[in-house]
Amino acid sequence: ARAPFSDGGEARQSIEIEVRNMNFNQATLWAVRFGERIRLGIVEGKQDETFRIEWRTSAPMQIEIRLLGGDRCVTRSMTVDPGDALYLEVASDLATDPECT
Repeated sequence: ARAPFSDGGEARQSIEIEVRNMNFNQATLWAVRFGERIRLGIVEGKQDETFRIEWRTSAPMQIEIRLLGGDRCVTRSMTVDPGDALYLEVASDLATDPECT
C-alpha cells in the first residue's frame, strides 16, 4: 500500500506492459535493454496479462517473445521512459509478423 501522502514516485519509476496473446501457444516474455534480459512472465494462449517492471531512465527496449511451440520473436527497438504504458500483441503467426526482427 502506498503512503497516504505519496507523490506517486513509484509509478513513475516503472513501466507497464499490457500483453494480448493472439497465439494458441503459451508465450514467455522478456524486456531487453542494453543487452540485459528482464523476465516479464508468461501469457497463456489467447489470454491477456499486464506486467510492471522497474524502469528508472529513458532507454531503448525490445521485447523477446518465445512461444511454447518453439517460435521466437524480438520486437523492434523503441525508446521507453519511466511511467510509460505499452501495449504488445503477440501475433497468431510470429513467422509473418512484421514487428519481429
